[in-house]
Amino acid sequence: MNHKSILLLAIISLMGCSNLKQSLYNGPLFNKFPSAETVKGKKYMTLANAVPRRLFIYKDQLITANRSETEDHLFSFYELATKKLIKHQIGFGTHFGEVMSPLSIGLIKNKLWSHDITANKIVAIDLDSKEKVKQVEEFKLLDMVYSLQLKDSLIYYTSGHSKLNSKVQSFSIRNNMLLDQFGKYDNVPENIPLSAWKTANESFLFMKPDGTKLVSALRFADQLEFFDLASKTSKVIKGPENIELRFDVFKHEGIDIGTRNDETRFGFLNGFATNRFIYLLYSGQLEVGKNFKYGKYIYVYAWDGRPIKKISLPNFASCITIVNDNELYWFDVNTNAVMNAPIHVL
Repeated sequence: MNHKSILLLAIISLMGCSNLKQSLYNGPLFNKFPSAETVKGKKYMTLANAVPRRLFIYKDQLITANRSETEDHLFSFYELATKKLIKHQIGFGTHFGEVMSPLSIGLIKNKLWSHDITANKIVAIDLDSKEKVKQVEEFKLLDMVYSLQLKDSLIYYTSGHSKLNSKVQSFSIRNNMLLDQFGKYDNVPENIPLSAWKTANESFLFMKPDGTKLVSALRFADQLEFFDLASKTSKVIKGPENIELRFDVFKHEGIDIGTRNDETRFGFLNGFATNRFIYLLYSGQLEVGKNFKYGKYIYVYAWDGRPIKKISLPNFASCITIVNDNELYWFDVNTNAVMNAPIHVL
């Protein structure tokens, strides 16, 4: 294993502060959100021995996206009014219509879907289907990608593509034809291979519900890139902590890979998009203890990239969802409960 520690801040001694900032990031910085809100919330329902990875509200139902460690199915459906469990859908496994490693999960209109990063496929169900047991659709992908978002039933967007060096790509869901690609990895440090820089800059994608914009939220920094899908232009914004990437580089099957180390801080974990705002659950923690993959803060941005608000939660949360930009649901990992509270974004 060709292993070398990359402590990017240490490059200051070789390059100087101004060169370092230009070599790693030269976009807009901010240090504080214009407004802040702390919510207490009330317990909506308890989920014993489960830590969902996503929450969705669809019509009169609460949907949880589960983990294979605690559940046999990816999705569980509950009546909002009674909190009664209705059913489970999409089993964990290797067969058709099942998933092993669901990373990207979303709800586009009436289509609930998941990208299985291990099996390299998308599975989806139509929530408005009249069938008692929803039929599962499955679409195989040609190449490995890190994050994925459906735009509609025809097009999906990806980041972290194993063979393409653009930041974002769009494909036909029916035949995997590459439709477009945009976003360039600028300012790559000279001593770091592009493949390692790509993996160190892995991000989660979130789609504006009207399909016009996309945001890329970094895993290991408080940095976002907002893409206008019509003009193919983007805006990068970083803050409020302005975390610098710290990672190791090693070779895996002949390819240089960037991987986290003891000084890597987690950035954005997951989130929820509305047509007005993007809400992102933020960690900011080192990989120590048991809560580094959870967050106590929700960062709210407008779709033009403006920071709007910082929402503070009472405890660590695994996931969030938003209703009408004025109601927040989250899963509290301390109490094993789905919580909800009103919010006032503007």
